[in-house]
Amino acid sequence: MNRPRGIAMPVEYSVKSELGQFSSAKVFRDRVVVATIQRELTGDTLLFSSGGDSWRLSQRVDGEYRPFSIIVKTTSPRSNSMSVAREILKIRDHLFFHNRKMYMLSNVPEGRMQHHIHKGPKYICRLDNFPFEDPSEVDSETRSRLRRFRGVPVGEISGIGHDGHRVWLENELLDIGLPLSASAFLLYTTASWKIRTN
Repeated sequence: MNRPRGIAMPVEYSVKSELGQFSSAKVFRDRVVVATIQRELTGDTLLFSSGGDSWRLSQRVDGEYRPFSIIVKTTSPRSNSMSVAREILKIRDHLFFHNRKMYMLSNVPEGRMQHHIHKGPKYICRLDNFPFEDPSEVDSETRSRLRRFRGVPVGEISGIGHDGHRVWLENELLDIGLPLSASAFLLYTTASWKIRTN
């Protein structure tokens, strides 16, 4: 597996769907299958880890379907129907908040020109000093200027599902690495894998 030019990341996830297979995919870490992704008829997607954890991914965020937005919640074990699904990750318009820090998918790292975003990998960047703590609270004026914000690169995304969608992450995102990698796959891979938006 050739590493694209960019920044060194300690952990790599790759997600692969078989050609012609549009309802399931496998997630690898260090070339070992660590999870499966299964699309439901409802349009939501289920993520099952080999360790027994599971999550539901939906593009319905804050009550509406939005592009480049996804919410990840734990799924309740069947033996305990009283369990409440807990939100693990909410990406809204490329932004997500984690451990008291704001991050942005497909961001331009500090010191790079805007046109570099159109060639090569997409970056996940930490937006230091960002004035909001929830992507839903970002006002329309700030949202219209999001592309002007630069961040510290802490992740990198490249490839599509059939060829191997790859996500590299720094340590600060490893606790959400699996759901974040699956989310990036669903948001940035081929149109046939996009979550239903109607």
